[in-house]
Amino acid sequence: MNNPAVASQERRQHARKAFHSVAYVLLTGRQPIAVRTLDISPGGMAIVAPANPPAKMNCKIRISLPVKLRAPTVVEIQATVLHSVLSRRENGFKVGLHFVHPAPEAKQAIAAFLSAPG
Repeated sequence: MNNPAVASQERRQHARKAFHSVAYVLLTGRQPIAVRTLDISPGGMAIVAPANPPAKMNCKIRISLPVKLRAPTVVEIQATVLHSVLSRRENGFKVGLHFVHPAPEAKQAIAAFLSAPG
């Protein structure tokens, strides 16, 4: 019998770290959409959105990553929606995003956040 959680972990290329903050989804010609973040990895992140985005939708995500002893680093990263599912527990749509060619400064900010204790 297939266990979807195990299959998902096997597909995931990077370990994730909890990241609870507010971020913004940026779509061309629209106001930024506030979302909640759940976790992040070098390859993507999970968010909770107020609406259900279609799979394969392209967007940008603006996040503010805390870095110890420095001001938070704000980065915008091109991303693609991998999946979206309504979550009563999260009170919104739990969305998996895959980062598409993040800039070096975004990669560095994510790496610094992931390597920080906690």
